[in-house]
Amino acid sequence: MDLVNGTPIFDIKPYIAFADSEPQAVSGFAQQKPQARLAVRFSEEAKQAVEFCRNFAKFGIEQPLSFLADVIAQDPRPAYQQGKPSERVYGMNLAGYNIRWQIENDTQAIVLSIE
Repeated sequence: MDLVNGTPIFDIKPYIAFADSEPQAVSGFAQQKPQARLAVRFSEEAKQAVEFCRNFAKFGIEQPLSFLADVIAQDPRPAYQQGKPSERVYGMNLAGYNIRWQIENDTQAIVLSIE
């Protein structure tokens, strides 16, 4: 219910089998999980930092390095920056941590830090 004017709110979206919870259902929109675009490696600093990160467990993430690699492999950069050479450092917040990474040769992501 919209609290401003009291009208109902409908959330209509396509069913995506690999992301939604009905294992027997078939999706017409996205038949399979997207393939990873980037190889991911971690700096020594990032590997050491993750050992002290406790918030990942609060979110049910038992393997933080694997989780981070899976997310960053999907290339979460803005679409207009994909495919373009850049030395830019990208960042995102996951499980309360600031994750910083760079792209090398548009094929590999290097996780620089986890703060």
